[in-house]
Amino acid sequence: MTMKRDLLLLPLLAFFLLTTACKDRKNTIRIATKPMTEQFILGEMLKLLIEQDTGLAVEITKGIGGGTSNIHPAMLKGEFDIYPEYTGTGWLVVLKKDSLLPPDTLYETLKKEYEQKFHLKWLSPYGFDNTYSLAVGEPLVPLKRSFPVTQRIFKPGL
Repeated sequence: MTMKRDLLLLPLLAFFLLTTACKDRKNTIRIATKPMTEQFILGEMLKLLIEQDTGLAVEITKGIGGGTSNIHPAMLKGEFDIYPEYTGTGWLVVLKKDSLLPPDTLYETLKKEYEQKFHLKWLSPYGFDNTYSLAVGEPLVPLKRSFPVTQRIFKPGL
């Protein structure tokens, strides 16, 4: 008799687990990060702020191989809710544009195109910029034309 009772309770237990998991899923924000230290830090910062300000649970999947090329499609499938992305990467890699726009128009144009093409929203910028450049020592100055960058910095004595 207990075996029959257990078999009858099994579907009820499965239903309970599924509905509980679905309910918890709605209250959980899923963050993805690329495999870079900067991304790990930003993911943790987002987690702390979301949990502190909303009371929602947060799950972070760190260091997704392939970065944007794997995270963006996962976002479109609903596997993740948020991830830190660079405007230049969104523009050049995801939207497949040939060149960057001036910084003052890039963000607004990017925002509109993501909304139209993917129904994804870009939130406000963090308030800092990660524009990179190179600083080279004197021995490398003759080679500076070999570096395919648009901005070069040289300070003697580095």
